[in-house]
Amino acid sequence: MTKVLFQKADIYSVTGGLKQKLKEAFRTVPDSALEDDPVAVSANLIEQFSLNVPVIDQDKKHALTKETDIDVSQDPMRHILNRSKPFYVRGTEVRVVIPFEGDGWMFDVRPTMFTSNPPLAEVQKNELHFVYKLPSAGFDVDGDVSRRLSHLNQYLQSLRDSAEIFKAELQQLVSSFIDQRKRERGTHTQIISSLKMPVRKEETGPTRPIRPVQPAESKSAVKFHTHR
Repeated sequence: MTKVLFQKADIYSVTGGLKQKLKEAFRTVPDSALEDDPVAVSANLIEQFSLNVPVIDQDKKHALTKETDIDVSQDPMRHILNRSKPFYVRGTEVRVVIPFEGDGWMFDVRPTMFTSNPPLAEVQKNELHFVYKLPSAGFDVDGDVSRRLSHLNQYLQSLRDSAEIFKAELQQLVSSFIDQRKRERGTHTQIISSLKMPVRKEETGPTRPIRPVQPAESKSAVKFHTHR
């Protein structure tokens, strides 16, 4: 179904939620992993929580067509006595399919730069669909598709700019978490070494193995808040 895009959540609430998810994920990283390869740990976390803004492949767009009944009861150019009921004529449905790569849920995120007339489209897996129901010939589908894609790409470019800034913020955040963990471990070691008695490691119950957070889990878990 065709819907208004870029409306469910603003970019700031999304990035704020992802930072919190990253913080929670970092707590599950064992000390041994940080000691063995902190660079790999950092890269993995940044990759998991970075924004993968969709890239539209305009060269692969194509159209699907079929004959269908179209309600023209609200067409002011037609002489219809009772507009409170549907008035159907035979026409053509043109469905323009445009593939994209990236996270489809990003089409629900409002960028920092937007207009009062956001784009409309259907989002189906890794495709955008523009649907036209045409009761007569003469409408310039190709021209309208070009205008809509241009408008949509402006929104996506704003999201990409924010994604680049956000990635740099994630790098700084992970570095600060690693430095903090090192300081905490250093303090722990200092306390243990200052004891004037034999030290035995306290026995604890079995712990569950750490399960890496997958990108789909981490990002889709960010709650969208509807703005009224």
